[in-house]
Amino acid sequence: MPIPKHVLDQLKQLIPPLNGTLHKGQSGRVGVLGGALDYTGAPFFAAMSALRVGADLSHVICSPTAAGAIKSYSPDLIVHPILREDQSTNSVKSALSSILSRLHVLVVGPGLGREEYMQNYAKLAIGIAKDRGMFLVLDADSLLLVGQDHALVKGYRRAVLTPNVVEFKRLSEQVNIDPNTPPKERAALVSRALGGVTIVQKGAEDLICTNTGAATDEDARMSKVNPGESTEEQVVVDVRGGLKRCGGQGDVLSGSIGTILAWGKCYEDGAFGDQSIPSSHIPLLASTGGFKEIETKPYDGQKPGTSGLRKRVKVFQQEHYTENFVQAIFNSIEPKGATLVIGGDGRFFSPETVQTILRIGSANGVAKFIVGQNAILSTPAASNIIRKYKAYGGILLTASHNPGGPDNDFGIKYNVGNGGPAPENVTDKIYEKTKTITSYKVIDLPPQDLSKIGSFTYGPSKVDIIDSVKDYVELLEGIFDFALIKAFLQSHPEFTVLFDGMHGVTGPYGKAIFVDTLGLTEKSVQNAVPLPDFGGGHPDPNLTYAHELVERVEKENITFGAASDGDGDRNMIYGKGAFVTPSDSVAIIADWAEQAIPYFKSGIKGLARSMPTSAQIDYVAKKKGWKFFGNLMDAGQLSICGEESFGTGSDHIREKDGVWAVVAWLNILAFANKDSKTLIGIKELLQQHYEVYGRSFFSRYDYEEVSSEGAQKLVDGINAHISGQSLLNTTHISKSTSQSFTISAAFNFDYTDPIDGSVSKNQGQIVSFSDGSRVVFRLSGTGSQGATVRMYVERYVAKEKGAAELSKDTQEGLKGLIEVALEVSKLKEFLGREKPTVIT
Repeated sequence: MPIPKHVLDQLKQLIPPLNGTLHKGQSGRVGVLGGALDYTGAPFFAAMSALRVGADLSHVICSPTAAGAIKSYSPDLIVHPILREDQSTNSVKSALSSILSRLHVLVVGPGLGREEYMQNYAKLAIGIAKDRGMFLVLDADSLLLVGQDHALVKGYRRAVLTPNVVEFKRLSEQVNIDPNTPPKERAALVSRALGGVTIVQKGAEDLICTNTGAATDEDARMSKVNPGESTEEQVVVDVRGGLKRCGGQGDVLSGSIGTILAWGKCYEDGAFGDQSIPSSHIPLLASTGGFKEIETKPYDGQKPGTSGLRKRVKVFQQEHYTENFVQAIFNSIEPKGATLVIGGDGRFFSPETVQTILRIGSANGVAKFIVGQNAILSTPAASNIIRKYKAYGGILLTASHNPGGPDNDFGIKYNVGNGGPAPENVTDKIYEKTKTITSYKVIDLPPQDLSKIGSFTYGPSKVDIIDSVKDYVELLEGIFDFALIKAFLQSHPEFTVLFDGMHGVTGPYGKAIFVDTLGLTEKSVQNAVPLPDFGGGHPDPNLTYAHELVERVEKENITFGAASDGDGDRNMIYGKGAFVTPSDSVAIIADWAEQAIPYFKSGIKGLARSMPTSAQIDYVAKKKGWKFFGNLMDAGQLSICGEESFGTGSDHIREKDGVWAVVAWLNILAFANKDSKTLIGIKELLQQHYEVYGRSFFSRYDYEEVSSEGAQKLVDGINAHISGQSLLNTTHISKSTSQSFTISAAFNFDYTDPIDGSVSKNQGQIVSFSDGSRVVFRLSGTGSQGATVRMYVERYVAKEKGAAELSKDTQEGLKGLIEVALEVSKLKEFLGREKPTVIT
């Protein structure tokens, strides 16, 4: 296939600029060692090819018997006839060292021959070149030397070996690799056996391969790579070459590679360019462009929301489907030279997709990937990594709280440089790109091992595999009073804790915090191993799906229970006989934060809630909007925020943060108990709050995977009432409680961002009542199939009503209002459902 334009763009970074800033020699000085009595053409072809490709100067180091002929071929070559048969290598070493000191790269082998004295000079030159940190190209009869003495190049990652089919078979045998091994596998094995040299196996399809282990300190010193760095790259070049294989073609190739390596050395030394290409990649890049462009066609419906693109796994597994969407992301941003974070909740189809992102991202010019070990990185942890390491953005593989497995959900989400979800102008751009995509770019490399922490090169990119948990725990240690929490837990053994990871991403985070840091026993964490199918469960922390936690808390009288969801941005707080609604949770955190949590000691900038969330936090302070909170945080106007779907967070990152909320509750309880004579638990803290602020009884009814047609009829029906104001001032009486509710307003909620002025319309249909109660109806975009309708019901009871009224069960306190809401909306009729899927 023809070399696509983007490959030339990659190679262009190593091409010296023609801008008049470089001196003679700064576009590459190439040396070719070879040329004896019978072999004068090969070194000439190699040296002249180096010049023709673009080297400034080309030297030939040969025997006196070859020098005259080579000089007569072209006056452009600088010929050094110092390799005399009648002299020892030691007598020539000084002169040879002097010549090599003026070169960037040494090509050894064209016209070398097998005479002992020439082979000895080659060994000497290779040793000097290695000591100087030069790039090496080893061709023809120099490969015989390598086969006989592996130590000549073993571990020297700045060497490129260019064997033909016969030479490769012999070299394989000499390093104890079965020559019958398939070529694509064998190239990697030979490279590894020789300590990570780059192999260019010439043939109908050229195989270019680098396969190293972790660099030792000596490898790193010689090869100018980082200690521990590893590389595993293989490129298949299937561009059709000449149909006739004649003498001299390999010499032309070795000289051409030599020039690009010389450019790479000038680039590495800072003569030009930005030095973003790692030194360890220059040999492979010099050997081939290494990229492909795959033709494709658009898929319908690849429209992401702020929660990303969510579909069934089988949809993502369609040919080109995932690749199309990933390429659309890169077509919508500026990936060249960027640092990108990759993480996710470990759900089914994640491992394959991480490799897809690496292949496409590298081909699109991403300079560095930061990847959580085993591609595990919670959404809050990824937001922190993006911010901490100043990454351009991140791609998260998650469908949040949705089930996982081959028959369930998968998702791809893009986060921007502030660590938050991509705003609508970015997701809209991605969607437009998906509708017109015709091809995607890939680098042809094998899957990488993401299980080992460390760094390696990947095409033109660098990959850092990081501890998924470490940075996040350090973040929380800087926010909360861990010493106070630990002292409280140790001094109150009757205060028991249980954290449920629901086999989602937060299990390792919970273990690191509650067991390793706070000193609790292993029994304080359950379902802590992330599983691709979440253990067959639904990783949504609510009373329905976190029933295992609820049952154990009640059975074992556990004081403090908590759970988080699949990707770690949601949470539920539940103690013995005490369920904390998300609305109450954020209100209590806001009420106590300034006095209890060190991060907020300097004061609270502002508080916010999503529109459907109850007004409980409004009695502490008033603001609006969740998905738009990032702008308020960036503007320094917001400290703590929350939403009714179990999402709570603060300005420490730009995502909701489930584990943060759990630790916040523990910090508050530890602080509240400092001077208390009786143990204050969740239930007592709730009652104290209601006695001060009153209580907003709140519940959410989720109707999942309902008919999209029925859901739209429900929305249309309510909109008809809104436009005609037909419900205004009508009174409705509950049949079971005899309570009457008079509708005072009905409208669609639109949000105007106070920072950037952007407007998001139709965020929910609100029906308000004269007593301050309200009902909100919303269509959710977080499901992957069918439609999800949510009904939010809220009724405020003032503190003056007394403890008996304030302490009622939520469903009892809302029973009459729920009946009226269902009647007014005709929800059961439109959706064909008698009961909700989940009640929160």
